[in-house]
Amino acid sequence: MSHFLDRLTFFRKINEPFAGGHGITTTEDRGWEDAYRKRWQHDKVVRSTHGANCTGSCSWKIYVKGRIVTWETQQTDYPRTRPDLPNHEPRGRSRGPTYSWNPTPGHRGEERLRVPAPPALWPR
Repeated sequence: MSHFLDRLTFFRKINEPFAGGHGITTTEDRGWEDAYRKRWQHDKVVRSTHGANCTGSCSWKIYVKGRIVTWETQQTDYPRTRPDLPNHEPRGRSRGPTYSWNPTPGHRGEERLRVPAPPALWPR
């Protein structure tokens, strides 16, 4: 019942002016901010490429938390080709990154899939 009563006073302003009268204090729960901050936390940053079917011409900054990729950004610190040419940043695949959802063997099956023999479509 207490939570319900707190919600009834949600839009009530507390009369403590700050920031020149431009700030507003509320009594809302801000627990969602911790979940948002934890989403972007990471243990270390490594440099990598997307390995499967990739030429490796694009470099990525991979943010890792507990051996799992949390997020990634594309590197832009490539050397210039020539001073008279425009810089071609960012490099890499024009349709965006691929295979970042399947980076570790733990997410794949442990054994290879056994493909059954194709059915005989005509007598031999």
